[in-house]
Amino acid sequence: MLSTFSVDHIEQKISTMAVGRITYQEIIDSLLDRENKHILTYSELFDARYASADISSSQIEKLEFLMRGLGYIYRLGRSAIIVNDDLTYGMFQTLVILLHDVVEIKVFRDKARANAWLDNKRFGMN
Repeated sequence: MLSTFSVDHIEQKISTMAVGRITYQEIIDSLLDRENKHILTYSELFDARYASADISSSQIEKLEFLMRGLGYIYRLGRSAIIVNDDLTYGMFQTLVILLHDVVEIKVFRDKARANAWLDNKRFGMN
């Protein structure tokens, strides 16, 4: 996966754009990198419209386990994920369901709606 990543420390917001295949190891590496940078609590706009998921169901379970562990230590920031294809949508929606009690994640097909959701949540709306 080729990705661009920017952090706004004032707004405590991360913007990521992914292109290509998203693998399990890349997600794990990204989470651990964010932990090292002390930004796991920041909200994130993850634009995966030009990417596709390549993650097995057993890897989703491992990812859930890791994120639950991080969720015990940190108050994880909410994530708005933007996708174009049904497979990637389904993979991220599975995480939404599995982690509903750990972190707020919502999957979108529209960037404006994703941004609006993040902004509304940040200001205590919805």
